[in-house]
Amino acid sequence: MKEQLTMLVELQRLDDELRDTRESRARLEKLKAENAEALKVFDTILGERAVHIAETREFCAEKEAELKGIEDDLRRSRARLPSITSQRELTALNKELDTSRRNNLKRNEELLKLMQQLEEVEADHRKKQVERDALATQMTQLERRLADGMAAKEAAAGQHNARREAVRSGLDRQLVARYDRISRGRGGYALAHIVGGSCGACNVNVPPQVFIRLQQGVTLEACNNCQRLLVYIASEAAEQAV
Repeated sequence: MKEQLTMLVELQRLDDELRDTRESRARLEKLKAENAEALKVFDTILGERAVHIAETREFCAEKEAELKGIEDDLRRSRARLPSITSQRELTALNKELDTSRRNNLKRNEELLKLMQQLEEVEADHRKKQVERDALATQMTQLERRLADGMAAKEAAAGQHNARREAVRSGLDRQLVARYDRISRGRGGYALAHIVGGSCGACNVNVPPQVFIRLQQGVTLEACNNCQRLLVYIASEAAEQAV
């Protein structure tokens, strides 16, 4: 029985390693998908801001054209001064010049505000682009580290699978069937180590007589609460006592 228990412990360890490999692979794929989605959202926002910046630049160009038109009107109006022959014409021209100057001042103020806003938006856009690139770099580095670790796990998985099959073939068939049944019902954990006289999985105390039999290693015992197969390893008990 001690040999069978030892093999069960190894089988659980191998199953744990293989499950960890599967879960690590799933976590890596999930991380990649989440990172890709995050960058997609970031890029969408940056794209919308780029469109807004382009529209603002176009609007500034229109305002500059309007301002140039007003300045051209002012120059033409001033050029007419020498040809003025009456007070009425002079008064009308002065009004026209005043109106053009006010429009010119107003358009200049509007353009200045627009240019300031454009500079702020462009600066913010550049900042966000830097943040996006830094985030992408961090994501890539993290994915690469996880992928490297995953490669090592995948490389060992073949050996684990081969050893797992060898261990299973050396165990009693009924015991393997019982192990598999418990494993399916308990999320892949069919064994529980004794920790301080209790089941290490559900923390329920193990009856003294059961604990003694486990120490002797002459029988296979299950936890009365979670039904997992109990394992007692003297070296673990010694470590817990230190």
